[in-house]
Amino acid sequence: QARARAAYWNANTPAAVAAIPADLSPNIVYGNLSTPLLQAILANRIELAQALIDRGADTNLCGLWGCPIQLAADAPDEATATNWVPWLLARGARADAVALEHVAGNSTALATTMRNGRRALAEQLLAAGASPDGVPGVRTTPLEAAAVAKRRDLVEWLIARGASVLPHSDRSQHSPGE
Repeated sequence: QARARAAYWNANTPAAVAAIPADLSPNIVYGNLSTPLLQAILANRIELAQALIDRGADTNLCGLWGCPIQLAADAPDEATATNWVPWLLARGARADAVALEHVAGNSTALATTMRNGRRALAEQLLAAGASPDGVPGVRTTPLEAAAVAKRRDLVEWLIARGASVLPHSDRSQHSPGE
C-alpha cells in the first residue's frame, strides 16, 4: 500500500501512471483521505483520470471530499461538471454513490446539482438512475438542497419527477418542521 501511494502520488501524467508496476493498484487512499482518481478530478485532468481508470481505478471509490460523481457534479463551473459527470457515468460511476462516513461526501450528486442549480446535469443523473429522494443515510435530500438554494423551480421539477415532499425516516438531518 505504501509503495502504491507513493507511486500514484508522484504520477502526474498518463505516461507516468502507465509506467507504474502492474501489481500496484490505483485504488488506494492517501493520508489526506483522497484517492488518485479524486485528485485527478479536482485538478480537472480528464486524461490523467482516464489513465487511472485504464489501470483499474474504481469510479465509485470515495474519499473525504466525496465520491467521484459527487465531486464532479460540484465542479466550480457548470461546463466542467457537464464534462465530467457523463464521462464518469459512462465509465461505471453510480449516479447515487455517496460516502456516508464523510461530511463532505454525505450527499448525492443530484443533491449537489440541485444546490448548484444545474438542471441539465440533474436530468442526466436521473436518466442514469439517481433517486429524486436521495439514498438512505444522506444528510440532505435533493429536494431539501433545491429548497435551501431557494430554487422553487427545481423543487417543483423534482416533485414532478417523483420526489416526496414528506420527510424520510432513513435520510436527512433536517426535522420535518424545517
